[in-house]
Amino acid sequence: MLSQLDPEVKGDSDSDGETPGPSSSSSHSRSSAPNLVLKQKTSAAVWAHFGFVPDAGGKIPANENQAICRICHREVKVRQGSTSNLYTHLKANHPAKFSSVAPGAKSKQPQPSTSQQASRQSTIQQSFSKHTKYDRKSKIWTKYTDAVTFCIAKDMLPFTTVEKEGFRHLLHTIDARYELPSRKYFSRTAIPTKYNEVRARVAEEVRHAELFSATTDLWSGENLQPYLSYTVHFVDEKWALLSRCLQTSYMPENHTGENIASAMKGTLTAWGLREEKQICLTTDNGTNMIAAAEANKWTRLSCFGHNLNLAVTNSMKNDRRIDRAVAVCKNIVAAFSHSWNRRRDPVKEQAALNLPKHCLVTEVSTRWGSRHKMIGRFLEQRTAVQRVLMANRDTSQLVPRWQDIDVLEAVQKALAPVADFTDIISAENYVTVSSIVPLMHLLSTDIMAAKEDDVQLTKDIKTRIVEYMEGKYNDETGMATHVLLLHVTTLLDPRFKGEYSSDVLLPKAIDMVCLEVVSSIDHDEQQQEREALVEMEGDDQPRPHSPDPVTPPLKKRLTLGSLFKGRGNQRQERPAEETVKLQLEGYLAMPCIDSDDNPLQWWKDHERQFPTIGRIARKYLCICATSSSSERLFSTAGNVFTPTQLSLNPEKVDMLVFLAKNL
Repeated sequence: MLSQLDPEVKGDSDSDGETPGPSSSSSHSRSSAPNLVLKQKTSAAVWAHFGFVPDAGGKIPANENQAICRICHREVKVRQGSTSNLYTHLKANHPAKFSSVAPGAKSKQPQPSTSQQASRQSTIQQSFSKHTKYDRKSKIWTKYTDAVTFCIAKDMLPFTTVEKEGFRHLLHTIDARYELPSRKYFSRTAIPTKYNEVRARVAEEVRHAELFSATTDLWSGENLQPYLSYTVHFVDEKWALLSRCLQTSYMPENHTGENIASAMKGTLTAWGLREEKQICLTTDNGTNMIAAAEANKWTRLSCFGHNLNLAVTNSMKNDRRIDRAVAVCKNIVAAFSHSWNRRRDPVKEQAALNLPKHCLVTEVSTRWGSRHKMIGRFLEQRTAVQRVLMANRDTSQLVPRWQDIDVLEAVQKALAPVADFTDIISAENYVTVSSIVPLMHLLSTDIMAAKEDDVQLTKDIKTRIVEYMEGKYNDETGMATHVLLLHVTTLLDPRFKGEYSSDVLLPKAIDMVCLEVVSSIDHDEQQQEREALVEMEGDDQPRPHSPDPVTPPLKKRLTLGSLFKGRGNQRQERPAEETVKLQLEGYLAMPCIDSDDNPLQWWKDHERQFPTIGRIARKYLCICATSSSSERLFSTAGNVFTPTQLSLNPEKVDMLVFLAKNL
């Protein structure tokens, strides 16, 4: 072993000014150091002064239990990589080296100057503030808590979110001084406070609305608790169409027309709204909803979307060919939905056939246009689906016959035009009610008109759809209130101006508008008279006698206009009916705007030109053609009624749904 000593490390001990003490375990000469092998996979600084004698290959230690000191070349026993003996050896024999590698020792770095130390040193207040939580009355704590409350309400998150480790870690990382309140705080304090704030704002908006319409519907949560939602729609002073969800009322009693009518009246009362300000209520065709509107003597409009969905459904009833083809399509969709292998296999076929990577969709009876979407997606992926089904003996019997394919194609061709405008008419942020009459005209003359290349089944479906819809909306006598209402809205829409109304219904709509305008003028005059009378009654109090003025009054200056006063050539005031007819004639004489233009923007620009008619337009153009606003609440409520929040009480449900729709 002495022949392997390394001359390069001779005198290392002398350079430190240290004299190694005697050691009985030393068998090496101090005049030279061996070619030692470094310790592998270690981060301990002490190993910089120790190594191992290499084996014959010169790369790995010959004995890992015996380390060699690079300073005094003595052997130090180490077992399983322990460094205790190494530190003991350095401490006893090489104190200077030990001080540099001892546990807790800091590396030597340039020390900053006194001025730098003073500038970097934190004050006691700064050090204390880094670890002090925000006071719950401070603005920063209130700001953070309000942001969390907004997140919970707007994104419909469960209250347990604030107890999740990841959410708490996120907030702690952003600001460690912010202490997140408990779940009960948000449930009992934060959310009710936010609800009261938003409710006050919505109440102010609705209070300024002269008139409004409403949509309503019943729905049940995951826990089968029934609720009645109520949404109002109105055109504000800036001619913007607004929708506000007012209330989600718990309805544990039987859903009779009388009970629903009472609940709807209770909603208006709770918000301080008069029934006279509600011009129309849009609902589905449920018998209880119809009975409720009749019990309250409210004008009701049947939902156009529900009617169209019923028309599509009825057009395919009692047809065995359609029933069989649709059943085959549903079975195929179910087969792919319940098996991961079948759902995965079409991907290869789609790539080979250059088809879109779409999944099959199923029909939902309560969702408008879902049958059309199911059939359309199946026909799109038909080739890939058939290949997958035929490749497996268990599913080969599901392959549709050519007759079924022909029926599905005929149905798809008949329903495709209807699906194009169903979503458009269901909007709530722009005017839709005035489009019903023009759409009915297009249905019968263009959209649902029979084409030369249509098969007989397609023609039959189109004919049945048109007949059903005409039975709902066509009434040439004008006796039906909702039909006349629709023609009035079309007359007040500058895109149409009664263009699609018949010779019988157009004069009736004009007369109704004139009557509405005259009534509103009389109402305003009566209101002004009442206000003037109240003011005069307030002036009946005796006033103190004032002395005669000392200076005579100044003589009024003569003007050119004063010469004509009282000379008999005064302009005579026109009757209100004549003024209204002149305004209406001027309005109808103007050209129609483009069908893509916003009618409310047109009225905003021409309100001063036609003030009385514009007031009636604001009244009627806020009506919704469908009850989609209430339908959309179902999705919102589904996000509120998560499995972790099935125990929410009705009051909290009302608050959360209200905030999610109005924040």
